[in-house]
Amino acid sequence: MGDSSAEVGTTVFSGDRLSTEREGSVQIRAGAARLLLQGGTVATLNDSDAAPSAKLFLGTATFSTGNSRAFTLFASRAAIRAQSDGPTIGQVTYLNEKELLVVSKRGPLMITVDGETEVIADGSAYRVLLDPPTTMAQGPEGRRRATKMTDDAG
Repeated sequence: MGDSSAEVGTTVFSGDRLSTEREGSVQIRAGAARLLLQGGTVATLNDSDAAPSAKLFLGTATFSTGNSRAFTLFASRAAIRAQSDGPTIGQVTYLNEKELLVVSKRGPLMITVDGETEVIADGSAYRVLLDPPTTMAQGPEGRRRATKMTDDAG
């Protein structure tokens, strides 16, 4: 946590920067949500719209909640949250500033980029390209130049 180690039961606050060693992990309970940062991950905790949130800068984060407004995970320009108030588990891997891998492990997710929202169905995995090359933004998907999602589940 920041430049020091965290112990079990450590209280974290909005604005705290968390990072994990390559072989480590950390789990945080934030209100009605849980956040797991896997090995080699960097994130900052925040509050958004009076609810806990985190900004992912590197690595993989998994969140779970039973309330669509209980937690938001930000990565680059994307905001990822549960779509419904049912049990939801989402996983986001920050590949680089323009590429994310978003997986719905349980329940549908909503991903919003630059005001456009897409739903990721339960059990689906999407590679999200932010600012894809113009060759990818042609044809029927041409109006979605900011975000290109491809279903990697199948």
